[in-house]
Order: sequence, then structure tokens, then C-alpha cells
Amino acid sequence: MKKIFLSLLCLFALTQTAFAQKNRIFKDLILSDSLTVIGMYPQYDKQKVYEKYNFIIRDIAVIKDLVDKLTYGKKVANGGVLDAHGFSISVFKNHKHIASWSIMPRLSMINIDGNMYEFNIKVLEELAQKHPFKYDFETKIFNSKIEFEQYKKEVYTKDIFLFMYEPSFRYEGKFDVEYAKSDKFPHPKGISEYLEELLGKRTDKNDYSVYYAPSSKYNKGSNNRFYSMTIDCNKDLYDRFQDKNCKKREWIPVVIDAMIFFERK
Repeated sequence: MKKIFLSLLCLFALTQTAFAQKNRIFKDLILSDSLTVIGMYPQYDKQKVYEKYNFIIRDIAVIKDLVDKLTYGKKVANGGVLDAHGFSISVFKNHKHIASWSIMPRLSMINIDGNMYEFNIKVLEELAQKHPFKYDFETKIFNSKIEFEQYKKEVYTKDIFLFMYEPSFRYEGKFDVEYAKSDKFPHPKGISEYLEELLGKRTDKNDYSVYYAPSSKYNKGSNNRFYSMTIDCNKDLYDRFQDKNCKKREWIPVVIDAMIFFERK
């Protein structure tokens, strides 16, 4: 009987170990001394509901320990339920973002590859007690890419600098094209397909992006009498664009802005 009990105990231990390894959040993380792990509430939450869970870890020994500690449980059937406030755990290497996971503390859930799983919020409480931190952030607008690169070079030398959301330099700007609703252009999807074909004949598909923005000032109040599509591209494509079926709106240069995060000392 004793042998059977010990065998069952060993089997249980092995099962638990395998489960923990399978459900490690950091299972694919490559460890190095340049890593920083940050848990933080989102900057857009003015109420700072989950600020109490904020933590920051730079010590590689602690991060190694975190690999086994940060795990998730069973998949949640009603994973479509959302928490009005959010929290995230992110990994950075030399201030560059590597990976992030969204957590809903109120519901004790974590998002893994688009699916919701059970998550033990007590782990966040422990990390916040041992490694607490607060942060500040600011948004800066730059006149050129050169100006941004100079600022980036300087801000990376500051001890309190955490990370930044950098501006995109893929396109120089955007413009809207307005199509009256008709049998030829019955909905935004149809117009998008039409524009993709039209632009595809004139330039490479990587030189532009076409999408429908319901919140666009040209779509508001239209009562579906027309649809306005937005095209992200460089100024040269805007100058060359011609289509008698639409009304071409003004060119809007891209705003070169960045959101920068600092540790509050």
C-alpha cells in the first residue's frame, strides 16, 4: 500500500510539474542581463485603478525566478467578458519592447494568444510589494525624423527612461477619397477592393494602406449617402492619384509624435 501511495504521489508531482511548464507565460523568453519586466496599468486609465499592482524588475536572478512563478490555468469559457480597466506585463530588452500580456485583475484572467485563461492575481500583489514603482509619461511632437532621432539618442541615456511608443515613418501622410453610394459602390468593403485594384496597377501594394474610418469627419453625418475611404501613403502617390468616380480630399501630413515613459523617482 505504501509503495502504491508513493507511486501515486510521484505521478501527481510529475503531472503538476508538466502542467506548470506547459503554462509558463515566459516559456519562450530568452534570458539576458539587459531585460526589464514591467507590470503596469495603462496610461489612458486616469483613475489608475490597478496602479497598486505596478512592479518593475531588472535583476536577472529575480526574472529567472519569475519564469516559474508566472503561470496561467485553465481556458475560460466566457473569455469574451472584459474588464473596463486593464493591466499588462511587458518585457523589454535595452528599452525595446519584446512581448506583452494583457491581464484583467477583476476577473482573474490573462490573454494568451487571443484566448482567456485563469490567472492568480495574488502573484501581482506579491510582485508589487517587493518591486513597486510608479511612472510618468509625456507625448512629444517632432518636426522631422532627424529631430526625433536626436531626442531618442538623448533620452536613452537617462536613468529614469523606461520605453517609448515611437512614431511610424512608413508613410508621409494620408488623404481621403469620397465615393457616392451606388450599385457600383454599395459599401466600404466594395470600395476598398476597387481601390486596391486601382492602386495596385500604379504602385506596389506596400506603398499604401486603404481603410474605412467610421469616425472620419467625412463619414459623420453622411447618412450613408457616400463613403469616405482613407489612404495612407507618400505625397508622391497623392499627387498622382486620379479617379473621376470620387472626390479627392486634402493631403494631411503625418504627425511625428512619440509617447515616452519614465520611472518616477
